[in-house]
Amino acid sequence: YNAFPLTQRLLPLDAILAGRIACGKCGARLSVHYRDGIPFCCCRLANLQHGGSNCLSFNGRWLEPMIEDLVLQALEPASVQFSLRAADDIEEDRAGLENYHKQSVERATYQADLARRRYEEVDPSNRLVAADLEKRWEAALVKQRKSEEALNRFRQEMPTVLTQEERRQIAALSNDFRCLWTSELTANKDRQDLVRILIERIVVEIVNGTERLSVTVHWAGGFTSRHEARRTVSTFDELEDSEALLKRVQQLYDAGCPQVELIERLNDEGFRPARNRQFSKTNIHAIMRVLREKGIIGSRPKVTRPFWRSKQLSKELGIKPSTLTGWRRRGWVQATKLGRRWIYWADGVDLPRLKKLAAHPPGSFT
Repeated sequence: YNAFPLTQRLLPLDAILAGRIACGKCGARLSVHYRDGIPFCCCRLANLQHGGSNCLSFNGRWLEPMIEDLVLQALEPASVQFSLRAADDIEEDRAGLENYHKQSVERATYQADLARRRYEEVDPSNRLVAADLEKRWEAALVKQRKSEEALNRFRQEMPTVLTQEERRQIAALSNDFRCLWTSELTANKDRQDLVRILIERIVVEIVNGTERLSVTVHWAGGFTSRHEARRTVSTFDELEDSEALLKRVQQLYDAGCPQVELIERLNDEGFRPARNRQFSKTNIHAIMRVLREKGIIGSRPKVTRPFWRSKQLSKELGIKPSTLTGWRRRGWVQATKLGRRWIYWADGVDLPRLKKLAAHPPGSFT
């Protein structure tokens, strides 16, 4: 679904999915209603017929823009030219089938004429032979009539062939179709009608109860394409990569990663929150609360040795935190700033040196 990002909608497309979207579990049509322009889809068949729970329900805020983008892609110049070439191939195949039906009619007509001449040439007094030839003539006429009906039926079912002028107009329209689609002069009903012409059915199924939606688009003409979209879920636990997400947030938090950087890292690495497309301060506060409730992180990031917080190291050395700050400013102790906090470095070699330094009487340094 990352191929179809949730961006600013081109225009409100009320009910673009209505009547075309079906449940991937039971095959029933989904009911689609809109709240503030956002589609909500639900399958109520099991509930209405048996009083059971709904097969599925989801927020279609990512699904509708994806379908819109697919329609626009289908009508891009390259796609239209490909479709016109495919139409030429189909027309060539149909011409071959029509020629086959014509030949069948010609053979049946010849056999009927032959049977008629044989019947007319027989001696009327030879009743047995005449009766047999008459039956053969009638059978040949029936076969001729069936062949002609098959040819006429084939011609009626055969789609209209595009003229060269119609082809030119279609090709010209495809170059400006996106502008036409977004134009304020284009009515929503025209867009809806176009979607209904291009798409016969959209089958949607929730993948393993996660935010992923499996989407199968059945196009007019028999072509089927498969895609993925996502839905809004209530909690982080419903996300498919929830464990990986929580673990990554814990790693970044314990490493002292500032909040702004943490948000950027999660978005760049492809993680997505439960409700929106990207993480924000609100999302991070919510996920931090979840991590604290689960006891995965503390109120402050963990600091493992040989890293020390100011209070921890000053207590270990038996000095005041202000003294340690003075050492840092003089360059006597190694330190790095993470966010708004200073983290000190003191390993098995450096710690004894700092303890000797702390053993000197106050005021002995100049």
